[in-house]
Formats: sequence, C-alpha cells, structure tokens
Amino acid sequence: MIGAIGPFTQRAIERLRLGRPGEVITDEEMSNVLGRDCTAANGANNVRTAIRRVKLDHGVWWERIRGEGYWRCLDDREKVDSGERRVRLTARQARRIAAETTTIDVSRLDEQARLDFHLNQIQAGLMFTSGGSAMRKRLQKTKTIEQLRQPELPRLIDLMSNGGGRDRST
Repeated sequence: MIGAIGPFTQRAIERLRLGRPGEVITDEEMSNVLGRDCTAANGANNVRTAIRRVKLDHGVWWERIRGEGYWRCLDDREKVDSGERRVRLTARQARRIAAETTTIDVSRLDEQARLDFHLNQIQAGLMFTSGGSAMRKRLQKTKTIEQLRQPELPRLIDLMSNGGGRDRST
C-alpha cells in the first residue's frame, strides 16, 4: 500500500491531530487507539507516519519522550527548540558525512561517480557550514529581526562565504 494511508495510521492521525500543547499520550493509550502494539515495529511505524502527517497537515507537533513511554504535544516555544536541535543534528551529520567520505579513493571512480563524490562533499560542507553555531552567531548579528525573517539571497551568500564582510545587497 505505497502512497496510501492505512487504517492503523489513519486512526493515529485522527487522535494526534486533536492534541493540545502539554498533552501526553501514553504507549498504552496509543496502542488502544491503533488496535495494535505501538511499540512493536508496525505500530511504531504507524505512529511515526501519523506524527509526520499531523505536523505537516495540522501544525500539531508531537515528540517522543525517550525512556518515559509517552509522546508529548509541543507548544510553539518547544517547536522552535525542536527545530534548533534538528538543525544542529543535521550539521553534525553533514560534518560526519564529509569526514567519512574522505576515505574514498577518488582515482578509482568513474567520471560520474567522481562528480557525485564532489557534489556530495560540497553539499555536506554547505549543510555543515549553514547549520553550525558559527553561522547562527553571524545571523544573530544582523541588524533587525526583519533581516532574519526575510533574508536576501546575496546577503546569505555573503554571510556563508566570508563571514559577513561586505554586504552585496546594496
């Protein structure tokens, strides 16, 4: 059933979309909603898919509280914090990708694989640079909050390339 939402996931979506900030749903409650064990592979996949759909379609964010056996519905500040944690995680993963791929012997690659290697290196480097704490500090130094809300592409390129030297947008 590729592309369609199954009945177990649909049940989870119907419950999760009603979430209010601070509310919790225990494993037991979610298993009852699903009609199957939410901690087993299939049930856990149903819940993950439902959480993703509810976040995108309804703006209701749920986060698994590890080791506690429940999900918690996030308020707006917690959503911001969650996004920041995921940006940092992505930057760390990009740094690891760039480091790990340096072990590849490029001389043994055909032309297309060599191109893909270099593109991967560049993209991993850009993700690491743009998601790192140094970039965050540079962005925080911008003059107004409006610049953070509506950044101009030339200014972002300038910030990424030389640490915020001259402003090419004027």
